[in-house]
Amino acid sequence: MKILLIAFLIIFYVLEYFSKNIFLLKYVRRNINFMRCFVAIDIPNELVEKIEKIQKEIESNNIKLAKDFHITLKFLGELEENKINEIVSDLEKIKENRFEIEIKNLGAFPNEKYIRVLWLGCNSSKLIELARKVRNCLKDFGNKEKFTPHITIARIKGKLQNNIYNFISKYKNVEVGKFEVREFKLKRSTLTPAGAIYNDLHIFRVD
Repeated sequence: MKILLIAFLIIFYVLEYFSKNIFLLKYVRRNINFMRCFVAIDIPNELVEKIEKIQKEIESNNIKLAKDFHITLKFLGELEENKINEIVSDLEKIKENRFEIEIKNLGAFPNEKYIRVLWLGCNSSKLIELARKVRNCLKDFGNKEKFTPHITIARIKGKLQNNIYNFISKYKNVEVGKFEVREFKLKRSTLTPAGAIYNDLHIFRVD
């Protein structure tokens, strides 16, 4: 009887603890606005058209094609809305001259034996330098993942088909084109059942 009573009390206090914390979490979410943000460089329309032509060769039910192509410099995650001005102020301190990026070569994450993401590479030492400045500037926000310059073009769900390997082989050394970087952006990502919707929060000019 005592054991049952002790077990009941333990369960009661555990449930009470979690109910209070769930209430607190809901209260915080209700009273503080959060935004899912990242810093990125958008791809110009003339190169978007070329990327979309490449994408069309792998359309299928288990492949989700990416839209709104960009190069992520740093993913910041969920931010309190009142932090945005601080982040903008920090990013405005970055000084960088215009530079050129070459989009070339097709690859896969995490690797070609287990493919979950297909991407196009971005070749530029200045791009790596800009990403370093952004990450140092915002080191207190977001993840600490190593910067791998790329543009996501598709995400794979379910079993791989042979056409994926043929596609990778065909475009492994593709050269999409070059473009001049004149700006980078702080962007907001809103997740929906149809996919992420991106909005520009602030544009930072590159002289």
